[in-house]
Amino acid sequence: MLPRLNSAVEGGDLIIQASSRDLAQRQNYLAKLQSLLARPPRPDAGQGEEYRRQFADLFSQQGAALSDISILDQIRKEYEVLNVQLEELRKALPRSAQSDDALARWPREVTRERVEGLESELRIALAQPVGILQRLWHSFRRTQVEAQRKVAREPLLSFPLLFADRVFPDVGATSDTWNDFFTPWKTLADAARISTLVRSCEQRIAQLPLAEDCNRRLLSAQQGIEEKTGEWMRWAAGGLPSASTNCLSQNP
Repeated sequence: MLPRLNSAVEGGDLIIQASSRDLAQRQNYLAKLQSLLARPPRPDAGQGEEYRRQFADLFSQQGAALSDISILDQIRKEYEVLNVQLEELRKALPRSAQSDDALARWPREVTRERVEGLESELRIALAQPVGILQRLWHSFRRTQVEAQRKVAREPLLSFPLLFADRVFPDVGATSDTWNDFFTPWKTLADAARISTLVRSCEQRIAQLPLAEDCNRRLLSAQQGIEEKTGEWMRWAAGGLPSASTNCLSQNP
């Protein structure tokens, strides 16, 4: 037990107040420590450094095993979450688009945001004129208007038809006619993206050690630490390999 320190003021004297029991325990501890340090140097003093090296190696093995276990657990949790999301998206798709092959055929660069952008462009191109001025402008520039609609419609013709009994709306169709196409396309884009992430997780998991191997390495390292600790304690019972006998004589 250390003595109590009271009334310590910065820049002032340090006053130590301790009971007689505290002082007795302190003197007993110092006497034991001085006796231990006063022992002659051990002939196997270098063994202490060898133990330090062995402990460092064992703790390194333990840390590596724990790191692999943590990474594997994190990826598996991510994998489970992604699979749940993918399953929900599949349910919202037409049956013809639910397979892995259908998801793989969807262009990777066509994201939900890209589909929404094309949808916005098409709605603008197909917007019906409102008011006399807009009708006049459309009538005078009919060829230009039709060209804009064709340009906005063209990228969509490369998308898959998800319903066997449907065909693409013609150039003159209203924007609402396309709703049944854009909704599943956006869902399919999301599903394809999640499917790619699932495959990426599977590849990462395949590159990591098996969970059984990680647990075995961790158990081996922990057993090694326990055994080495017992060995070191038995060796250290013979005294510290230090010749620092003057430490306490300078600090009574």
